[in-house]
Amino acid sequence: MTVAIFTMSLFGAMALGLPIAFALLVCGAALMVTQGQIDTTILSQKLLEGADSFPLLAIPFFMLAGELMNAGGISKRIVNFAGLASATSVAGWALWRFSPRS
Repeated sequence: MTVAIFTMSLFGAMALGLPIAFALLVCGAALMVTQGQIDTTILSQKLLEGADSFPLLAIPFFMLAGELMNAGGISKRIVNFAGLASATSVAGWALWRFSPRS
């Protein structure tokens, strides 16, 4: 019975267009309601605990670093250096010659 409630609430929340993180939160709330153990502090703690993950926080910081490198122009210089460094290796010039650059 628990698996059916979990599965139905998960697919129902995803059908409504909720992100998976919030759909899992809805699943937990649905299970708590059906079992009679409603505790909103546990839901809020788990919600904040999921956002406190260092690997998940690394993704936006890598994107920010890439945008800063692109805005500063260093990314073009890194690509040009990599192309010049690999031009003498086998297929290095072909990779460098046909890569999009400006």
